[in-house]
Amino acid sequence: MMNFSGGKNVLFGAFGRMHLNKYHLRVRTWNPGSKNAVLEEEREFNEERLEMPTCRKLLYQDLIIRVKDINTGWQISEASQTQTFSADELWNDIPWKLFKLTRSDPPSDVLEATISSSQATNTFPELEISCEAKKHSRSPENEPGTSSQLEPRIPADHPEISRQTQRNPNELLDLNFGYIKVKFIEWYKARDSLSLLKLLYKDLVSPSVLADASNTIRDLINSLIDSSYATNRDFTLFLETIKATRQFGLGTKIQDQIVLFPDAKGISFTILKLHRIKLIDFGHALTSENVKAISDFYNEGNNPYKNRWELILDLETRKLICEENMQPFIDSLNLLNLAGPLEILTKDYH
Repeated sequence: MMNFSGGKNVLFGAFGRMHLNKYHLRVRTWNPGSKNAVLEEEREFNEERLEMPTCRKLLYQDLIIRVKDINTGWQISEASQTQTFSADELWNDIPWKLFKLTRSDPPSDVLEATISSSQATNTFPELEISCEAKKHSRSPENEPGTSSQLEPRIPADHPEISRQTQRNPNELLDLNFGYIKVKFIEWYKARDSLSLLKLLYKDLVSPSVLADASNTIRDLINSLIDSSYATNRDFTLFLETIKATRQFGLGTKIQDQIVLFPDAKGISFTILKLHRIKLIDFGHALTSENVKAISDFYNEGNNPYKNRWELILDLETRKLICEENMQPFIDSLNLLNLAGPLEILTKDYH
């Protein structure tokens, strides 16, 4: 059992950058041993360190963060001035809180503010920040209209995309690909979804990547990026994955920080094959008893699968599930009287 009574030493710091006419001020805490991971994430966020991190000893209590004393030219809503790190976050994560500040009248290119932090039994020294708050200049090749290659591959008829790209065709290119990737990996890792993603991406990655038992979700995603299925200019695959796996909460989480990230529910599948989508839907329809029944039908001895996705992957590897000829497998489901899963496999997805 973890001992919370003695407290723990953490680093406390602030990072920031301009993003879509707002200044994103990120306040975060981390264990000293997580320094490299934090700095790497901040490089992906493209944020600058505003002050040298300070070391603080925290108790197992919530930590209240408040941004105040904001200079003329900037504002933050009263409801957004205070945020809370839960005790559980502080002990088990590398958490951060994002404050979004907008320009007021008259505007200023310099942002100054004070960050206060306190726990129920302790108040810590305040952190004074002062930084330039200007948008990074674009290189000529990134100016709107100079390169058709910068157009996102998300379907143009998607209503959210249409609304945004009419305002600025390259606005989506400001989305932080690094942040999306980090949250994507974290989300599916927390749900033990490696086998699910291997099944979904089987047509996109090499057999050696799928077969290597040491590979992680991060390895799988990096393989897709290496093959240009996902890039900082095209995150269609992430959207299709969210829709195919029904993880719309991930999209909402990303939208909390990147307001232009589209709603995956309305997109069409352009990268993932419909056969993959059907197998994922089939897997969702399987109960634990269904998995045992199918395993018993095709295997001797005890059920060798940890989950439904391992079952489907194995049957595909053995050509018992085959896109070119699904009828033998459908016949086996008929014999097992698995009406619900059978309906999924016989449904027309076109």
